Amino acid sequence: MPDGSAQAFTSMTFDRYKQDQVMGIQFGEEQGKVSASLNIWDQPSMPLDQYIEHLQPIIAMPRGPEQDAKFAELRQAGMLWSQRVFMGSYQGSATIGLFDDQSRPRLRLFTEADGKAGLEFLDEAGNVTHRWPE
Repeated sequence: MPDGSAQAFTSMTFDRYKQDQVMGIQFGEEQGKVSASLNIWDQPSMPLDQYIEHLQPIIAMPRGPEQDAKFAELRQAGMLWSQRVFMGSYQGSATIGLFDDQSRPRLRLFTEADGKAGLEFLDEAGNVTHRWPE
């Protein structure tokens, strides 16, 4: 719709055997803003029912630092999914992101809507350590 009121979302995901999604293709449009992406995730090496058993008590906790700490413990132990690759576009910009096994962004290749392009390397805290071009 020309007035920007159109809304759409679609997703196709591919699951690991007896586990959750490891790859997803997504498209969204809302209030005139369009995004499209390909995501790749790692999943724990345990059946989904066991995975859910570990998650349910944490999900039931009130949101906050204690819940965040429990999720961090699971992620550190390799018992939580992790984002590994993102390739997508949003409002004229495009990004490829690579993440470490803790879902922390470590490398970003991008082009902005104005045509500027760059490559960034990030440390564990998400700080840019090297950027090209400077």
